[in-house]
Amino acid sequence: MEKQLQLVTSEQAKRLKEAGFDWKTLVSYTYNGDLTDVGDVIHKNTLFHYVCAPSVALALKWFRDVKGVRCCVSIDVPDEWIGEYYDDKRCEFTGSYEMYEAAESALLDELLTSIEKAKTIK
Repeated sequence: MEKQLQLVTSEQAKRLKEAGFDWKTLVSYTYNGDLTDVGDVIHKNTLFHYVCAPSVALALKWFRDVKGVRCCVSIDVPDEWIGEYYDDKRCEFTGSYEMYEAAESALLDELLTSIEKAKTIK
């Protein structure tokens, strides 16, 4: 069985776009949530709206590289993963998960919520 990196959900993709994510990806979501090849979207209809569908790992890398957020997924106790990030020198946890991918996705959701809250404050 071929392993692949987990893609963000359609909702996460929309939230990432709102946060400023603009890295190129091989696939995208249409606004109704269908996953499609970016090339097909661009060539079939240039007016068609879509959002990039990066892997969760790439989205977290974007947070680290572009937004300067220190974040990671690490093992807490055997078979339990946690997502963590640093906000104002304070470590924030997203919870404990049995699967790495679940911790990674929860961490992304937490970071997106954090950035959305910061926009409403300004």
